Amino acid sequence: MKKEDSYQIDYCRYTTNALLNKLIKLDKDSQLYFSIICILRKRKCNENYFSKESKLQLERERFINLQSVCFGHKNQQYYTEEEMIIGYVIPKYEELSPEEKEIYDS
Repeated sequence: MKKEDSYQIDYCRYTTNALLNKLIKLDKDSQLYFSIICILRKRKCNENYFSKESKLQLERERFINLQSVCFGHKNQQYYTEEEMIIGYVIPKYEELSPEEKEIYDS
């Protein structure tokens, strides 16, 4: 078996996206670069394949972005128009949570 055949066997199992990422890192004059280009040219990728790959890539990017961001939640209803007209009403001490009472007392 020739060396270039072993490259093709090794890299045929990679996804197109992984091969494209590998190409970015390689020197354009290398044998491995040429082998990967040959593999990519032989693949018959239809529109559905590229659509699936792009959706997977978008999911990966969203997942990476969401890991560094923490979204809160609102578990109380929004103010009604009448409440907004009245404005902010300072709660009584009895209405405070235990943590808020601790902060208030200190």
